[in-house]
Amino acid sequence: MEERGKLKDESTEGAVQTSQQTAKAETQAAERRQAEELLRAWFVSSPIGMYIVQDGAFRIVNPTFERLLGYSESELVGMDPMMLVSSDDRSMVRENAVKMLKGMRTSPYEFRYVTRSGESKWVMETVSSIQYEGRQAALGYFMDITGLKETEWALRESERRYRLLAENITDVIFCTDMDLRPIYVSPSIERLLGYTVEESMSRTPIEAMTPESLQVAVDALAAEVAKGYRDRDRFRPRVRELEFRRKDGSTVWAEVRVSLIRDEAGQATEVLGVMSDVTKRKKMEQELRKSEASLARAQRVARLGNWDWDIVNDELRFSEEIYRIFGLSTRDRVSGHDTFLESVHPEDREFVRKAFDQALYERKTYSPDYRIVLPDGSERVVHEQVEITYDENGMATRVVGTVQDITEIRDLAKKVIEYEEMNKFKSNLLSTVSHELRTPLATIKGYCTLLLDYDKRLRGGEKREYLESIDKATERLAELVNHLLDMSRLEAGLLKLDRAPTSVAKLVQEAVAEAKMRDQGHEIVLDLQGRLPRLNLDARRIRQVLDNLLDNAVKYSEPGTRVMVQARQVGLELVVSIRDSGMGIPRDSLDRVFDLMYRVEQRLASDTRGAGLGLAICKGLVEAHGGRIWVESEPGKGSTFHFALPLERRKGHREHGQEAPGKKSPRSRG
Repeated sequence: MEERGKLKDESTEGAVQTSQQTAKAETQAAERRQAEELLRAWFVSSPIGMYIVQDGAFRIVNPTFERLLGYSESELVGMDPMMLVSSDDRSMVRENAVKMLKGMRTSPYEFRYVTRSGESKWVMETVSSIQYEGRQAALGYFMDITGLKETEWALRESERRYRLLAENITDVIFCTDMDLRPIYVSPSIERLLGYTVEESMSRTPIEAMTPESLQVAVDALAAEVAKGYRDRDRFRPRVRELEFRRKDGSTVWAEVRVSLIRDEAGQATEVLGVMSDVTKRKKMEQELRKSEASLARAQRVARLGNWDWDIVNDELRFSEEIYRIFGLSTRDRVSGHDTFLESVHPEDREFVRKAFDQALYERKTYSPDYRIVLPDGSERVVHEQVEITYDENGMATRVVGTVQDITEIRDLAKKVIEYEEMNKFKSNLLSTVSHELRTPLATIKGYCTLLLDYDKRLRGGEKREYLESIDKATERLAELVNHLLDMSRLEAGLLKLDRAPTSVAKLVQEAVAEAKMRDQGHEIVLDLQGRLPRLNLDARRIRQVLDNLLDNAVKYSEPGTRVMVQARQVGLELVVSIRDSGMGIPRDSLDRVFDLMYRVEQRLASDTRGAGLGLAICKGLVEAHGGRIWVESEPGKGSTFHFALPLERRKGHREHGQEAPGKKSPRSRG
């Protein structure tokens, strides 16, 4: 019984152990299957190409391998792997395979697979020795690095080109750290500064700079670093023109364009720059500045400025001399042609506008002289010359011009003309005066000789007749001398007036009465309108004016005709008018009637005598009283001479020799 029980216990214990072993084996098998399923799932879904090679042929490949090489699994299984390797890389791949089979450690290596389409693909592969189905095999897995290789080649080519460019470009490319110690400098440094690359790498750029440029560079770099990092300025270069000393001691100017290279935190770590030789340009700029300065001096001396008008944008640019001519500050903005016209004298503005428009739209010559008004109110005379540019459609796009201040030239030309006229006047005066002097002198001399030589033969009546002729000749001579003296005093501004309260009505009445006595061949009529005021004037000088005008009226009109004398008050003036019925004065002579030595040529005047000073003296005497004198005439209808005297002396009135205000006083007949 005991034996039977013992056997039963041992049998039960063995069954339990067997059951445990079976359960363990099943668990291990399940874990293995799970691991194999995970491995297979990873093998199938892995983005890395994977394969197993055994006995020199593919036994298994994953879908990624198939996709990369363009073959199906059925085509790849059983294929010699070397058939897919580029012929140029097979030797290297075999060597790595042998090392792996010998148990030697191999690193990932790169080679090219040839796809079904014939395309080469670069891969990075790793191979390990494994047991597959109880026998030695090779597990390989690789990554497609074709894109990386192409990027590498592009980068290498870019570096090659960059180096080729850097080594052959005339500009200098350099890179330094923030202490300006060189990191790289291109060979062109030798052409620019005379130092080799090796010499340049052992010295900082600041050692080659002139002191002035060094300060500019240091200040600019410090300011740039202090600004801090801003993404929008990341690639914007900073430009400075700096002067460097060459190895031979000469200097060269370079345009330096630098950018700061920054780390991820935005801190500047390096300076990258390009230097361009601008020495020739700097010299040209210096020459240009000298030329511009010389031009400005020439324009200042000649009082000649230039301007440029961009019609399309309505922008007007002046040279400095233009601003001086127009009395403007360079800060004053002249925006367009209309603004410029504001400086033109109001009386000339329309003329300038029309002339310019005709030049602009009708392509006519534009070269006018006109007046301008300066900000201080003074006036100048300028001459302008323009050149207009047109586009292909015939539209004016640009106008350039010059403006010259010809005020002094005009004044000088006027003085030259006056000088020439004065010389002519002197010649005429000498000729006329000598003739006028000889005539009465000859009369005096002749009658004196007769009286002396034939005193006893002459009767009393004849002697008296001769003496009367001598008396008249003496009066004519005295009158001529007085006229010359008066004219010289007026011209010199030395005439003094003996003013006193005077009845102008009485003065005119006396002058008319004596004129009637001197000439009884004309009807002289006096018309005094209203009660005329007394004026503070030089009665003798105004009487001289009246006598001269009355004598002229009689002299230049037919006998028997009427001479009308009128005196009246007009506003704040007393106006005297003397109208004759003569032949009148031609229109082209009205402006010269009051000129010295001028005499109107008329048929009736063929026998008239005189030095041509009378009307010029009248003008001077009237203006010396603050008055004005003028003439109105029409050929064939006679002439009317007017002179006006102020009722009270005007403040700031114009003295003789200056144009009187109000109605213009033409220089006329005498």
